[in-house]
Amino acid sequence: YVVEKIGLLGRYKSIYFFLLLFSGYEFYIRTTFTKTSGVMITAGMIFILYLINENINFDIQYLIGIIFVVIGALIRGAVFYMLTLFSFSCFIIFCVENKKNVEKLKKGVFRFIIIICLLYFIVWITNLIHTQIYKNDETWNEYLNYNRTRASLLDYTWPDYYEFQEKYEKLGVSENDYNMWARYANIADPEMFTTELMEEIRKIDSVNSDKSIKEIFLEMSKKLLMYFKGNLMFYLSIACGLILCFEKRKKGVWKFILIFIFFIGIYYYLSYKGRLRHHVDAVLFFMGSILMLYYCNGYEKICEKEKRRTICTFISLIILSALLMFYNELISSSYYGTAYGIIKSQKEKNKENYDRLSQLSFDKKNLYLIGTNETNNIYQCFNVFQVFEKGFYSNIYRMNDYSMFIPRQILKNFDVLNDNPLSEITDND
Repeated sequence: YVVEKIGLLGRYKSIYFFLLLFSGYEFYIRTTFTKTSGVMITAGMIFILYLINENINFDIQYLIGIIFVVIGALIRGAVFYMLTLFSFSCFIIFCVENKKNVEKLKKGVFRFIIIICLLYFIVWITNLIHTQIYKNDETWNEYLNYNRTRASLLDYTWPDYYEFQEKYEKLGVSENDYNMWARYANIADPEMFTTELMEEIRKIDSVNSDKSIKEIFLEMSKKLLMYFKGNLMFYLSIACGLILCFEKRKKGVWKFILIFIFFIGIYYYLSYKGRLRHHVDAVLFFMGSILMLYYCNGYEKICEKEKRRTICTFISLIILSALLMFYNELISSSYYGTAYGIIKSQKEKNKENYDRLSQLSFDKKNLYLIGTNETNNIYQCFNVFQVFEKGFYSNIYRMNDYSMFIPRQILKNFDVLNDNPLSEITDND
């Protein structure tokens, strides 16, 4: 809607075509709750930004943007904090652009502050109510404590065993344990891999305190450069940045630099915290791309005619490189590509998986455990637009870092001793 209102669609049809293509891969084929949250929050923030820039008084339109942001925040609260921090680059751009229009500047700053404060208050109060409701139920409270600790460890980068071997040994974690948990994500043994142990491992500092700030910075920079090439949204961001930088009279360069500073600052923080995860940074790249395209509006045509050909050539090469790198994933509609064999269609693959697992699902008398590799290969049975059959996975448990907490009552229903399904199948015919 915003793209149509500010007239960008007519000027950059090709870029928006590839934006939809790349976003289709990231937010359809590789969809996650984090990405869904990111798209909702980005849509809401861009709409609010548009209303403020157009000097529109508070009305029902602002409520639409706020609803989008709040829904995204309810899906993934951490994404809300990350993207609202990123949106402060827009606040600075607005202030600089309107420094001579004092009246518009005052109104815009006032609206921005009110909306941000309102959003934070709504998110805070809803999270407070949500947490309180779940704490009133003992089983749900136990699950929340387990899952919060599990996610804080397994969603982050594990501290290297050899670098912190002494600390691991003090916790009673052997190299074999580390390989089972960190590399093969087999965490289904609650007697060994307890919530308390997860909390202690998470306290191990993943950044070596003996290194200087310069060494840490260089190490993270190298990690980021290696990491970027495997992220499809990175290529799109580069293409959008080129357009913004080469606007006539270079009006867009300083905006690109400011957006880039905010972007790279957040990225280095994520790297420092060991939080580089594809579904997190794809959202950051997506919002950065949308912002750069948004700020292309209002200028003359992109540079001189002879330079436009050069820019188009560079952008075409960037997009072609991305398409070649992600060719297998795109043609198969699977982000595993050819890792588990050639998949002609993820939809057909899910149908095959459904035919197999439905036989296990039908046998509700037994609890079935699926290993780590099988999780990525045969576990997925439903497509994006399909509704999960109620209770389909109720007796099928994944033994990896995506494993959800199994309530004791369910384990008792299957006569599992000591709440440990892994021990039940070890050396058991």
